[in-house]
Amino acid sequence: MLTSSSVHYEGSALAVYFGDVTIAHTRNTAGLVVTQTNDYYPFGLPITPLGYQNQSSNINDYKYNGKELQTEFGLGWMDYGWRVYDPATSRWSSVDPLADKYFNISPYAYVADNPVIFLDPDGRVIEGDVNRVNNLKERGNSIKEAEGRRQGRLETKISERGAAGKNTTRLERRVSNSRERVEQVNEALTEIKSLEESETVYHVNSDYTAQSGGPDGETTYEGGKVMVNVARSYGLHGLAHELKHAYQFETGQLDFHNKTGGPGLLYDINDEVAAFQRQFAFKPSSLGSISSASEINARFVQQLDALYMSLPRANLNVNTGLGDIEWAYKHLGRTINLINLNPVTYNQTYKDANYSNFTSKP
Repeated sequence: MLTSSSVHYEGSALAVYFGDVTIAHTRNTAGLVVTQTNDYYPFGLPITPLGYQNQSSNINDYKYNGKELQTEFGLGWMDYGWRVYDPATSRWSSVDPLADKYFNISPYAYVADNPVIFLDPDGRVIEGDVNRVNNLKERGNSIKEAEGRRQGRLETKISERGAAGKNTTRLERRVSNSRERVEQVNEALTEIKSLEESETVYHVNSDYTAQSGGPDGETTYEGGKVMVNVARSYGLHGLAHELKHAYQFETGQLDFHNKTGGPGLLYDINDEVAAFQRQFAFKPSSLGSISSASEINARFVQQLDALYMSLPRANLNVNTGLGDIEWAYKHLGRTINLINLNPVTYNQTYKDANYSNFTSKP
């Protein structure tokens, strides 16, 4: 378990990670002197016999998860900002202000009773593998820098060949592909920021294990939150793929079935085309020998997995009329009954119908 702690250098703090232990030390003429150590059980209760405090030094009150210990009345509670936490009972002192997002979890429960997997930075939102998301963002910035340098080299060659009267078509196509990749990465970074700021909880689950013959990643809806499930073997490009699906839900391009947690009526082939284009931007080699995201279309995706053959080809979203949704499925030989045989119902949108079996965002 990783918990944020602090090391003090003559009163200044520096965030570090030491597992379930925090250490504070200062400098003197003899070198570094340990002034305090703290060891914790998973829920943050101090392992008292292992702790150490130099009585001649100032006490560092920022302990488990880097949160301040409240010493008043000897209760041993921790100030998390929005709420106060009691590590002795592994419970909060007040109701979760975002409890409506976690209706299946006690509003007093700390990190859904699983401190090994989950973090709760301020007493409100439970987060999953945010480090992996941060790694994806760093990877995106690295790609942008590398492609920028590549474009500069290619443009120099184009100028040289153009001045010599030579053909530059191939080089210009490579520049265009590079710019297309940067555009995809920029969109990914913008979309991740939107997900981070959303009122909907998006949980990245890196402990996901694919079923035999199943995908290495899937985005589902469970317990009032969107689960972005990505096996570690799928890499950062797989995370980029599934976060695209999360953003499609955020913007009303995708819905979920409340009973199964899987994709609902709005899941179409265009959703997968966009997700594979995003995956390509972060690792082109993951999709074979293609050289551009523009080569990824419905036909290409359908060749990857027979499952995609059953997806509607129309671009469905919450503003699509019920009649158009029915026709999209009838074109595949699948019958769904969404409307009555009258013009008013036919033109009613999916969003206005407000189906109880499905979850979507407007």
